[in-house]
Amino acid sequence: MKTRILGCGLLLAGALSLNAQDPAEAPAAAEPAAVAEVRGDVVAADAEAKTLKLKAGEGDAATEWSLVVEGEDALKALGELKAGEAVVVGCREGTSGETCVVVSVAAAKPEASE
Repeated sequence: MKTRILGCGLLLAGALSLNAQDPAEAPAAAEPAAVAEVRGDVVAADAEAKTLKLKAGEGDAATEWSLVVEGEDALKALGELKAGEAVVVGCREGTSGETCVVVSVAAAKPEASE
């Protein structure tokens, strides 16, 4: 029983000391990195609205996404995309709840035949 109380006390003391840390000393949040690459075909690209509609997959398994685009290079590429063009987009998790925010856009290389 004494061991349990001592363990809980140490845990509580550790938690309180973490909360007492000066916010200025807290490490800065890093910019989220690209977490995934998605290959698909451009359905629509709107540089003014900073959005990209992408279709991935074929037939009944095809899925369309409307994605937010960020970053100077990705926005520049967005203005040059044409509907039907095969692309690979680099995505990261959004900071405002978006599942995927496009941070890079590149022309897709043809897939190798087996």
